[in-house]
This record gives sequence, structure tokens and C-alpha cells, in this order.
Amino acid sequence: MPNLGPPTPVFKLVNGTFPAIVGNLITGLTVTVSVYKDNQLVSISNNSAPEIGTTGRYSWALSNLPQLQTAREQFHIIFDGGDGNVDHSNFIFETEGQLNSMPPLIPQSGYLRKLF
Repeated sequence: MPNLGPPTPVFKLVNGTFPAIVGNLITGLTVTVSVYKDNQLVSISNNSAPEIGTTGRYSWALSNLPQLQTAREQFHIIFDGGDGNVDHSNFIFETEGQLNSMPPLIPQSGYLRKLF
């Protein structure tokens, strides 16, 4: 069986708490982020990814994305150190509230029955 590579990571918005995605570069860089969806650049509210201590890992909050149009969307992210160092990955972002939503069945009398 061929190796298909690692699965695409899934990040979830839970109880209004936004996760962060981390890029790995070398330490001491000023890193900016670009995000793409369907090969189109996404307008984000902040493209700065600060370094976590002096680890060479740079964090970017998913709260910088615009509001999702569907409950589950896939993106491509690029962490750019400005010196030729880049880290990029695909990721999926989904919201908890919309995942289990179902349109109401109307009229209710059509699916509720009195059993006794």
C-alpha cells in the first residue's frame, strides 16, 4: 500500500476558544503568515506570527481568519521568515456549533406523535 503522507490536521472552534497553528522555522525571525483557500489568498486580520520563546516555532491564532462560510473548511498556510525560510501546511478548521446543526422539521405535528 502506498504511503499517502500524514493526515491533514483538523482544528476545532470549541466554546468560542480559537486554537493556534504553529510553524517551524529557525529562531530569531520576523515571520508573516499567508493563508489560501481554493488557491485564493484569504484576507486575514493579522499576519504576524510571533516566536514561542526562542524555539524556532511560530504561533498564529486561527481567530485571524474571516468567519467560516461552512462548518468545515480547508486552508493552506505559509509561514514566511523573509529570508527564504518557509514552512507550509494544509489544515482544516471547523466550528462546533454548526457541525451538529440540523434544520427544524416543520410542522412539528408531522413528526411528533402522542404514544398514549
